[in-house]
Amino acid sequence: RIRGIVATTSSSVSATESVEEEKAISLQKAIRAYGDLFSTRVSCAFSDLCPYLEVLGATSKDALLPLMEWANSMRSELKSENYSESDGSDKASFKERKARLRGYLFAVKVSYKVVKLLGSTGDDLVDWKELATEWKTATELSSTAKEDNENSEVQKENQPGDDLIILAVQQLLFRFPKDKAMYVVAATLAEAGIDHSPYNAYLKITAMDVYSRCNATSRAWELYQKMAIKHIQLDSCSFLILPLLADGGLYNESVLESNHVVKLHGSTAKDTGEYMARAMEQGTLSKANEFLLFQRERMNTSLSLLDSKGRIMDCAPLVHFGTKVRGAPKPIAAQHGIIGAESDVVRASNMVKETHNHYGAPSILTSPILSRTADHYSDNRDFTILSHQILHQNSVVSKEQIVSESRRRGHVHGFLIRSVLCSDACKGPKKGKVQKTTDILKERCNSLVDAGNSAEKFIKEEYTE
Repeated sequence: RIRGIVATTSSSVSATESVEEEKAISLQKAIRAYGDLFSTRVSCAFSDLCPYLEVLGATSKDALLPLMEWANSMRSELKSENYSESDGSDKASFKERKARLRGYLFAVKVSYKVVKLLGSTGDDLVDWKELATEWKTATELSSTAKEDNENSEVQKENQPGDDLIILAVQQLLFRFPKDKAMYVVAATLAEAGIDHSPYNAYLKITAMDVYSRCNATSRAWELYQKMAIKHIQLDSCSFLILPLLADGGLYNESVLESNHVVKLHGSTAKDTGEYMARAMEQGTLSKANEFLLFQRERMNTSLSLLDSKGRIMDCAPLVHFGTKVRGAPKPIAAQHGIIGAESDVVRASNMVKETHNHYGAPSILTSPILSRTADHYSDNRDFTILSHQILHQNSVVSKEQIVSESRRRGHVHGFLIRSVLCSDACKGPKKGKVQKTTDILKERCNSLVDAGNSAEKFIKEEYTE
Protein backbone atom coordinates (compact mmCIF):
# COMPACT_ATOMS: atom_id res chain seq x y z
CA ARG A 1 0.00 0.00 0.00
CA ILE A 2 2.84 2.39 0.82
CA ARG A 3 4.42 1.80 -2.61
CA GLY A 4 1.11 2.56 -4.25
CA ILE A 5 0.75 5.84 -2.35
CA VAL A 6 4.25 7.02 -3.27
CA ALA A 7 3.82 5.98 -6.90
CA THR A 8 0.49 7.81 -7.03
CA THR A 9 2.14 10.94 -5.68
CA SER A 10 4.79 10.73 -8.41
CA SER A 11 2.10 10.13 -11.02
CA SER A 12 0.11 13.19 -9.96
CA VAL A 13 3.21 15.33 -10.29
CA SER A 14 4.00 14.01 -13.76
CA ALA A 15 0.45 13.99 -15.06
CA THR A 16 0.74 16.99 -17.41
CA GLU A 17 2.92 17.01 -20.51
CA SER A 18 4.35 20.49 -19.93
CA VAL A 19 5.70 20.29 -16.41
CA GLU A 20 7.08 23.47 -14.89
CA GLU A 21 10.51 23.59 -13.30
CA GLU A 22 9.09 23.54 -9.78
CA LYS A 23 7.07 20.47 -10.54
CA ALA A 24 10.13 18.84 -12.09
CA ILE A 25 12.01 19.41 -8.84
CA SER A 26 9.05 18.00 -6.91
CA LEU A 27 9.06 14.93 -9.13
CA GLN A 28 12.79 14.53 -8.60
CA LYS A 29 12.30 14.65 -4.83
CA ALA A 30 9.45 12.11 -5.06
CA ILE A 31 11.69 9.76 -7.06
CA ARG A 32 14.45 10.04 -4.47
CA ALA A 33 12.01 9.48 -1.62
CA TYR A 34 10.65 6.39 -3.34
CA GLY A 35 14.13 5.05 -3.99
CA ASP A 36 15.31 5.64 -0.42
CA LEU A 37 12.27 3.82 0.88
CA PHE A 38 11.98 0.83 -1.45
CA SER A 39 15.31 0.28 -3.25
CA THR A 40 16.49 -2.32 -0.71
CA ARG A 41 13.05 -3.84 -0.14
CA VAL A 42 11.77 -4.81 -3.58
CA SER A 43 13.49 -5.78 -6.82
CA CYS A 44 11.03 -3.89 -8.99
CA ALA A 45 11.77 -0.43 -7.57
CA PHE A 46 13.64 0.68 -10.69
CA SER A 47 10.98 -0.57 -13.11
CA ASP A 48 8.40 1.31 -11.02
CA LEU A 49 10.33 4.56 -11.36
CA CYS A 50 11.50 4.17 -14.96
CA PRO A 51 8.46 5.91 -16.55
CA TYR A 52 8.85 8.86 -14.18
CA LEU A 53 12.55 9.16 -14.94
CA GLU A 54 11.64 9.40 -18.62
CA VAL A 55 9.08 12.11 -17.89
CA LEU A 56 11.65 14.01 -15.87
CA GLY A 57 14.26 13.63 -18.60
CA ALA A 58 11.86 14.93 -21.23
CA THR A 59 10.99 17.91 -19.02
CA SER A 60 14.20 19.07 -17.39
CA LYS A 61 17.68 17.67 -18.03
CA ASP A 62 19.05 19.75 -15.14
CA ALA A 63 16.75 17.93 -12.70
CA LEU A 64 18.44 14.63 -13.63
CA LEU A 65 21.95 15.65 -12.54
CA PRO A 66 21.23 15.47 -8.77
CA LEU A 67 19.78 12.01 -9.30
CA MET A 68 23.11 10.87 -10.74
CA GLU A 69 24.94 12.08 -7.62
CA TRP A 70 22.30 10.47 -5.41
CA ALA A 71 22.54 7.12 -7.22
CA ASN A 72 26.35 7.08 -7.11
CA SER A 73 26.31 7.92 -3.41
CA MET A 74 23.84 5.08 -2.73
CA ARG A 75 25.93 2.66 -4.78
CA SER A 76 29.12 3.52 -2.89
CA GLU A 77 27.38 3.06 0.43
CA LEU A 78 25.93 -0.34 -0.51
CA LYS A 79 29.09 -1.88 -1.97
CA SER A 80 29.82 -5.31 -0.56
CA GLU A 81 33.19 -4.20 0.79
CA ASN A 82 31.39 -1.75 3.09
CA TYR A 83 29.30 -4.50 4.66
CA SER A 84 30.17 -5.81 8.08
CA GLU A 85 28.24 -8.78 9.44
CA SER A 86 26.10 -8.13 12.47
CA ASP A 87 25.97 -10.38 15.49
CA GLY A 88 22.65 -11.78 14.35
CA SER A 89 21.91 -15.18 12.83
CA ASP A 90 23.18 -16.35 9.47
CA LYS A 91 19.65 -16.11 8.11
CA ALA A 92 19.39 -12.46 9.12
CA SER A 93 22.80 -11.78 7.59
CA PHE A 94 21.70 -13.45 4.34
CA LYS A 95 18.57 -11.27 4.13
CA GLU A 96 20.54 -8.12 4.85
CA ARG A 97 23.09 -8.90 2.11
CA LYS A 98 20.30 -9.55 -0.40
CA ALA A 99 18.68 -6.24 0.57
CA ARG A 100 21.97 -4.41 0.05
CA LEU A 101 22.39 -6.11 -3.33
CA ARG A 102 18.90 -4.97 -4.38
CA GLY A 103 19.76 -1.41 -3.40
CA TYR A 104 23.10 -1.57 -5.22
CA LEU A 105 21.44 -2.80 -8.42
CA PHE A 106 18.81 -0.09 -8.12
CA ALA A 107 21.46 2.61 -7.84
CA VAL A 108 23.42 1.33 -10.85
CA LYS A 109 20.27 1.08 -12.99
CA VAL A 110 19.22 4.62 -12.09
CA SER A 111 22.67 5.94 -13.03
CA TYR A 112 22.48 4.05 -16.34
CA LYS A 113 19.06 5.50 -17.09
CA VAL A 114 20.19 9.03 -16.28
CA VAL A 115 23.21 8.70 -18.57
CA LYS A 116 20.96 7.41 -21.35
CA LEU A 117 18.48 10.28 -20.90
CA LEU A 118 21.22 12.89 -20.76
CA GLY A 119 22.91 11.45 -23.85
CA SER A 120 26.33 11.54 -22.19
CA THR A 121 29.28 9.24 -22.86
CA GLY A 122 29.03 7.47 -19.49
CA ASP A 123 32.48 8.39 -18.22
CA ASP A 124 31.08 8.94 -14.74
CA LEU A 125 29.50 5.48 -14.55
CA VAL A 126 30.61 2.78 -12.16
CA ASP A 127 33.60 0.82 -13.48
CA TRP A 128 32.53 -2.46 -15.09
CA LYS A 129 35.28 -4.20 -13.12
CA GLU A 130 33.55 -3.21 -9.90
CA LEU A 131 30.35 -4.79 -11.20
CA ALA A 132 32.24 -8.00 -11.97
CA THR A 133 33.71 -7.99 -8.45
CA GLU A 134 30.27 -7.45 -6.91
CA TRP A 135 28.90 -10.31 -9.01
CA LYS A 136 31.62 -12.61 -7.72
CA THR A 137 30.59 -11.73 -4.18
CA ALA A 138 26.91 -12.15 -5.01
CA THR A 139 27.47 -15.72 -6.21
CA GLU A 140 27.99 -16.64 -2.55
CA LEU A 141 24.36 -15.72 -1.92
CA SER A 142 23.28 -18.37 -4.43
CA SER A 143 25.36 -20.99 -2.66
CA THR A 144 23.89 -19.98 0.70
CA ALA A 145 20.37 -20.18 -0.70
CA LYS A 146 20.98 -23.69 -2.02
CA GLU A 147 22.34 -24.84 1.33
CA ASP A 148 19.35 -23.38 3.18
CA ASN A 149 16.86 -24.99 0.79
CA GLU A 150 18.29 -28.45 0.25
CA ASN A 151 14.91 -30.10 0.73
CA SER A 152 12.81 -27.48 -1.06
CA GLU A 153 12.61 -26.04 -4.54
CA VAL A 154 14.99 -23.18 -5.27
CA GLN A 155 14.32 -20.57 -7.92
CA LYS A 156 16.20 -21.56 -11.07
CA GLU A 157 15.43 -18.78 -13.54
CA ASN A 158 17.35 -15.98 -11.82
CA GLN A 159 20.19 -16.00 -9.34
CA PRO A 160 21.26 -13.11 -7.11
CA GLY A 161 23.64 -10.90 -9.02
CA ASP A 162 22.66 -11.96 -12.56
CA ASP A 163 21.76 -8.35 -13.33
CA LEU A 164 25.31 -7.29 -12.48
CA ILE A 165 26.66 -9.28 -15.43
CA ILE A 166 23.98 -7.83 -17.72
CA LEU A 167 24.79 -4.30 -16.55
CA ALA A 168 28.53 -4.82 -17.02
CA VAL A 169 28.07 -6.13 -20.57
CA GLN A 170 25.71 -3.27 -21.41
CA GLN A 171 28.30 -0.75 -20.28
CA LEU A 172 31.04 -2.36 -22.37
CA LEU A 173 28.87 -2.34 -25.51
CA PHE A 174 27.77 1.24 -24.82
CA ARG A 175 31.17 2.76 -24.10
CA PHE A 176 33.24 0.67 -26.53
CA PRO A 177 30.89 0.00 -29.48
CA LYS A 178 33.69 -0.79 -31.95
CA ASP A 179 36.37 -2.25 -29.69
CA LYS A 180 36.68 -5.96 -30.56
CA ALA A 181 38.86 -6.60 -27.53
CA MET A 182 36.01 -5.41 -25.32
CA TYR A 183 33.65 -7.71 -27.21
CA VAL A 184 35.77 -10.61 -26.00
CA VAL A 185 35.62 -9.29 -22.43
CA ALA A 186 31.84 -8.89 -22.70
CA ALA A 187 31.48 -12.44 -24.08
CA THR A 188 33.62 -13.78 -21.23
CA LEU A 189 31.45 -12.05 -18.63
CA ALA A 190 28.26 -13.28 -20.28
CA GLU A 191 29.51 -16.87 -20.41
CA ALA A 192 30.51 -16.71 -16.74
CA GLY A 193 27.03 -15.50 -15.89
CA ILE A 194 25.37 -18.25 -17.94
CA ASP A 195 27.59 -20.89 -16.38
CA HIS A 196 26.48 -19.77 -12.91
CA SER A 197 22.82 -19.16 -13.86
CA PRO A 198 22.01 -21.38 -16.88
CA TYR A 199 18.25 -20.76 -16.79
CA ASN A 200 18.32 -16.97 -17.04
CA ALA A 201 16.98 -16.03 -20.49
CA TYR A 202 18.10 -12.41 -20.18
CA LEU A 203 21.71 -13.52 -19.85
CA LYS A 204 21.37 -15.58 -23.02
CA ILE A 205 19.82 -12.66 -24.92
CA THR A 206 22.67 -10.44 -23.75
CA ALA A 207 25.26 -13.00 -24.86
CA MET A 208 23.55 -13.44 -28.24
CA ASP A 209 23.90 -9.72 -28.88
CA VAL A 210 27.61 -9.86 -28.04
CA TYR A 211 28.23 -12.87 -30.28
CA SER A 212 26.39 -11.25 -33.17
CA ARG A 213 28.96 -8.45 -33.00
CA CYS A 214 31.81 -10.97 -32.92
CA ASN A 215 30.40 -12.85 -35.95
CA ALA A 216 30.10 -15.91 -33.72
CA THR A 217 26.60 -16.73 -34.95
CA SER A 218 26.94 -20.45 -34.20
CA ARG A 219 27.22 -19.76 -30.47
CA ALA A 220 24.30 -17.32 -30.63
CA TRP A 221 22.22 -20.06 -32.28
CA GLU A 222 23.17 -22.53 -29.54
CA LEU A 223 22.08 -20.11 -26.84
CA TYR A 224 18.81 -19.40 -28.65
CA GLN A 225 18.04 -23.12 -28.81
CA LYS A 226 18.69 -23.46 -25.08
CA MET A 227 15.99 -20.86 -24.45
CA ALA A 228 13.50 -23.51 -25.69
CA ILE A 229 11.26 -21.06 -27.54
CA LYS A 230 8.19 -22.97 -28.74
CA HIS A 231 4.63 -22.59 -29.99
CA ILE A 232 3.29 -19.02 -29.98
CA GLN A 233 6.63 -17.73 -28.71
CA LEU A 234 8.04 -18.47 -32.15
CA ASP A 235 5.89 -15.68 -33.56
CA SER A 236 6.87 -13.20 -30.85
CA CYS A 237 10.52 -14.08 -30.13
CA SER A 238 12.07 -15.41 -33.34
CA PHE A 239 13.14 -11.86 -34.24
CA LEU A 240 16.01 -12.35 -31.78
CA ILE A 241 17.79 -14.85 -34.04
CA LEU A 242 16.38 -14.75 -37.58
CA PRO A 243 18.31 -11.66 -38.76
CA LEU A 244 21.55 -13.15 -37.42
CA LEU A 245 21.40 -16.59 -39.04
CA ALA A 246 21.57 -15.68 -42.72
CA ASP A 247 24.08 -12.89 -42.06
CA GLY A 248 26.25 -15.41 -40.21
CA GLY A 249 26.09 -18.00 -42.99
CA LEU A 250 23.82 -20.44 -41.13
CA TYR A 251 21.41 -20.92 -44.04
CA ASN A 252 20.14 -24.33 -42.91
CA GLU A 253 19.33 -22.95 -39.48
CA SER A 254 17.66 -19.87 -41.00
CA VAL A 255 15.35 -22.06 -43.08
CA LEU A 256 14.74 -24.38 -40.10
CA GLU A 257 13.67 -21.59 -37.75
CA SER A 258 11.62 -19.87 -40.45
CA ASN A 259 9.87 -23.16 -41.17
CA HIS A 260 9.01 -23.46 -37.49
CA VAL A 261 7.27 -20.08 -37.65
CA VAL A 262 5.39 -20.97 -40.84
CA LYS A 263 4.29 -24.36 -39.46
CA LEU A 264 3.09 -22.69 -36.27
CA HIS A 265 0.75 -20.50 -38.28
CA GLY A 266 -0.48 -23.40 -40.37
CA SER A 267 -1.32 -25.48 -37.30
CA THR A 268 -2.90 -22.49 -35.54
CA ALA A 269 -5.23 -21.92 -38.48
CA LYS A 270 -6.41 -25.54 -38.25
CA ASP A 271 -6.82 -25.41 -34.47
CA THR A 272 -8.83 -22.18 -34.59
CA GLY A 273 -11.70 -23.87 -36.42
CA GLU A 274 -11.78 -26.68 -33.87
CA TYR A 275 -11.73 -24.30 -30.89
CA MET A 276 -14.47 -22.16 -32.44
CA ALA A 277 -16.67 -25.24 -32.88
CA ARG A 278 -16.14 -26.24 -29.24
CA ALA A 279 -16.98 -22.75 -28.04
CA MET A 280 -20.19 -22.72 -30.08
CA GLU A 281 -21.20 -26.14 -28.77
CA GLN A 282 -20.84 -24.82 -25.23
CA GLY A 283 -22.83 -21.70 -26.10
CA THR A 284 -20.00 -19.19 -25.62
CA LEU A 285 -20.34 -17.39 -28.95
CA SER A 286 -18.26 -14.43 -27.75
CA LYS A 287 -15.30 -16.75 -27.21
CA ALA A 288 -15.74 -18.19 -30.72
CA ASN A 289 -15.67 -14.66 -32.08
CA GLU A 290 -12.45 -13.97 -30.15
CA PHE A 291 -10.76 -16.98 -31.76
CA LEU A 292 -11.89 -15.80 -35.20
CA LEU A 293 -10.70 -12.23 -34.71
CA PHE A 294 -7.38 -13.35 -33.27
CA GLN A 295 -6.74 -15.58 -36.27
CA ARG A 296 -7.77 -12.96 -38.82
CA GLU A 297 -6.27 -9.84 -37.28
CA ARG A 298 -3.16 -11.16 -35.53
CA MET A 299 -2.08 -14.46 -37.05
CA ASN A 300 -3.01 -14.26 -40.75
CA THR A 301 -1.38 -10.83 -40.97
CA SER A 302 1.61 -11.68 -38.78
CA LEU A 303 4.77 -9.74 -39.57
CA SER A 304 6.94 -12.66 -38.43
CA LEU A 305 5.14 -14.99 -40.85
CA LEU A 306 5.79 -12.59 -43.73
CA ASP A 307 9.45 -12.24 -42.80
CA SER A 308 9.93 -16.00 -42.42
CA LYS A 309 8.46 -16.76 -45.85
CA GLY A 310 10.85 -14.30 -47.47
CA ARG A 311 13.85 -15.75 -45.65
CA ILE A 312 12.94 -19.27 -46.78
CA MET A 313 12.84 -18.13 -50.39
CA ASP A 314 16.20 -16.38 -50.04
CA CYS A 315 18.02 -19.24 -48.32
CA ALA A 316 16.41 -22.23 -50.09
CA PRO A 317 19.13 -22.52 -52.79
CA LEU A 318 21.81 -22.48 -50.08
CA VAL A 319 20.43 -25.27 -47.92
CA HIS A 320 23.01 -27.99 -47.29
CA PHE A 321 21.88 -31.63 -47.34
CA GLY A 322 24.86 -33.27 -45.72
CA THR A 323 28.15 -34.69 -46.94
CA LYS A 324 28.36 -35.58 -50.59
CA VAL A 325 28.67 -39.34 -51.10
CA ARG A 326 28.23 -41.65 -54.08
CA GLY A 327 24.62 -41.75 -55.18
CA ALA A 328 23.60 -38.92 -52.83
CA PRO A 329 22.27 -35.58 -54.08
CA LYS A 330 24.57 -32.59 -54.26
CA PRO A 331 24.89 -30.94 -50.83
CA ILE A 332 23.89 -27.40 -51.82
CA ALA A 333 20.79 -26.53 -53.89
CA ALA A 334 19.94 -30.22 -54.15
CA GLN A 335 16.18 -29.75 -53.87
CA HIS A 336 15.21 -26.08 -53.79
CA GLY A 337 15.83 -22.73 -55.42
CA ILE A 338 16.51 -21.27 -58.86
CA ILE A 339 20.15 -22.10 -59.56
CA GLY A 340 20.55 -21.97 -63.35
CA ALA A 341 20.20 -25.72 -63.89
CA GLU A 342 17.80 -28.03 -65.74
CA SER A 343 15.84 -28.56 -62.53
CA ASP A 344 14.80 -24.88 -62.50
CA VAL A 345 11.71 -25.42 -64.66
CA VAL A 346 10.24 -28.10 -62.40
CA ARG A 347 11.06 -26.10 -59.28
CA ALA A 348 9.58 -22.91 -60.73
CA SER A 349 6.40 -24.75 -61.72
CA ASN A 350 6.05 -26.24 -58.24
CA MET A 351 6.53 -22.83 -56.62
CA VAL A 352 3.83 -21.33 -58.83
CA LYS A 353 1.43 -24.05 -57.68
CA GLU A 354 2.20 -23.20 -54.04
CA THR A 355 1.57 -19.47 -54.34
CA HIS A 356 -2.10 -19.95 -53.43
CA ASN A 357 -1.13 -21.48 -50.06
CA HIS A 358 -0.99 -18.65 -47.53
CA TYR A 359 1.23 -20.77 -45.28
CA GLY A 360 3.70 -21.65 -48.02
CA ALA A 361 6.82 -19.54 -48.65
CA PRO A 362 6.03 -19.00 -52.40
CA SER A 363 2.87 -17.08 -51.44
CA ILE A 364 5.15 -14.08 -50.97
CA LEU A 365 5.09 -13.79 -54.77
CA THR A 366 1.38 -12.96 -54.94
CA SER A 367 0.10 -9.53 -55.93
CA PRO A 368 -1.69 -8.74 -52.63
CA ILE A 369 1.52 -9.18 -50.62
CA LEU A 370 3.55 -7.20 -53.15
CA SER A 371 1.19 -4.25 -52.85
CA ARG A 372 0.44 -4.20 -49.11
CA THR A 373 1.93 -1.59 -46.84
CA ALA A 374 3.14 -1.97 -43.24
CA ASP A 375 -0.25 -0.91 -41.88
CA HIS A 376 -1.78 -4.20 -43.07
CA TYR A 377 0.45 -6.37 -40.88
CA SER A 378 0.30 -7.17 -37.20
CA ASP A 379 3.61 -6.78 -35.38
CA ASN A 380 3.42 -9.57 -32.78
CA ARG A 381 7.04 -9.29 -31.69
CA ASP A 382 7.41 -9.15 -27.90
CA PHE A 383 9.83 -6.33 -27.15
CA THR A 384 9.29 -6.67 -23.40
CA ILE A 385 11.92 -9.43 -23.43
CA LEU A 386 14.41 -6.61 -24.02
CA SER A 387 13.19 -4.63 -21.00
CA HIS A 388 16.43 -5.38 -19.14
CA GLN A 389 18.38 -3.21 -21.58
CA ILE A 390 19.00 0.32 -20.30
CA LEU A 391 22.22 1.77 -21.68
CA HIS A 392 22.53 -0.37 -24.79
CA GLN A 393 19.59 -1.67 -26.81
CA ASN A 394 19.60 -4.46 -29.38
CA SER A 395 19.23 -3.20 -32.91
CA VAL A 396 15.75 -4.28 -33.97
CA VAL A 397 14.52 -4.08 -37.56
CA SER A 398 11.48 -1.84 -37.86
CA LYS A 399 8.12 -3.06 -39.10
CA GLU A 400 8.37 -0.86 -42.20
CA GLN A 401 11.80 -2.27 -43.07
CA ILE A 402 10.61 -5.86 -42.77
CA VAL A 403 7.61 -5.25 -45.03
CA SER A 404 9.72 -3.39 -47.57
CA GLU A 405 12.37 -6.12 -47.60
CA SER A 406 9.72 -8.84 -47.92
CA ARG A 407 8.13 -7.06 -50.87
CA ARG A 408 11.57 -6.74 -52.49
CA ARG A 409 12.11 -10.47 -52.05
CA GLY A 410 8.73 -11.17 -53.62
CA HIS A 411 9.59 -9.06 -56.67
CA VAL A 412 13.03 -10.63 -57.08
CA HIS A 413 11.87 -14.23 -56.82
CA GLY A 414 8.79 -13.54 -58.93
CA PHE A 415 10.98 -12.13 -61.68
CA LEU A 416 13.33 -15.13 -61.50
CA ILE A 417 10.50 -17.67 -61.70
CA ARG A 418 8.84 -15.89 -64.62
CA SER A 419 12.18 -15.72 -66.44
CA VAL A 420 12.65 -19.48 -66.04
CA LEU A 421 9.14 -20.22 -67.31
CA CYS A 422 9.63 -17.90 -70.30
CA SER A 423 12.90 -19.58 -71.24
CA ASP A 424 11.15 -22.96 -71.00
CA ALA A 425 8.39 -21.83 -73.38
CA CYS A 426 10.90 -20.51 -75.92
CA LYS A 427 11.84 -22.95 -78.67
CA GLY A 428 15.12 -22.59 -80.49
CA PRO A 429 15.24 -22.15 -84.28
CA LYS A 430 15.14 -25.25 -86.46
CA LYS A 431 17.09 -25.34 -89.69
CA GLY A 432 17.68 -21.61 -89.38
CA LYS A 433 13.98 -20.76 -89.08
CA VAL A 434 12.51 -18.97 -86.06
CA GLN A 435 9.72 -20.90 -84.41
CA LYS A 436 6.24 -19.45 -84.19
CA THR A 437 5.24 -17.65 -81.02
CA THR A 438 2.83 -19.75 -78.98
CA ASP A 439 0.02 -18.49 -76.77
CA ILE A 440 1.79 -19.85 -73.69
CA LEU A 441 4.95 -17.90 -74.56
CA LYS A 442 2.90 -14.72 -75.07
CA GLU A 443 1.21 -15.12 -71.70
CA ARG A 444 4.46 -15.80 -69.89
CA CYS A 445 6.25 -12.91 -71.60
CA ASN A 446 3.40 -10.55 -70.72
CA SER A 447 3.57 -11.77 -67.14
CA LEU A 448 7.33 -11.13 -67.10
CA VAL A 449 6.88 -7.61 -68.48
CA ASP A 450 4.17 -6.88 -65.89
CA ALA A 451 6.46 -8.15 -63.13
CA GLY A 452 9.22 -5.88 -64.38
CA ASN A 453 6.92 -2.86 -64.44
CA SER A 454 5.65 -3.68 -60.95
CA ALA A 455 9.20 -4.04 -59.65
CA GLU A 456 10.20 -0.72 -61.23
CA LYS A 457 7.26 1.00 -59.57
CA PHE A 458 8.19 -0.55 -56.23
CA ILE A 459 11.81 0.62 -56.53
CA LYS A 460 10.71 4.16 -57.29
CA GLU A 461 8.39 4.18 -54.28
CA GLU A 462 10.78 2.61 -51.78
CA TYR A 463 14.29 3.56 -52.83
CA THR A 464 14.02 6.99 -54.46
CA GLU A 465 13.21 10.28 -52.80
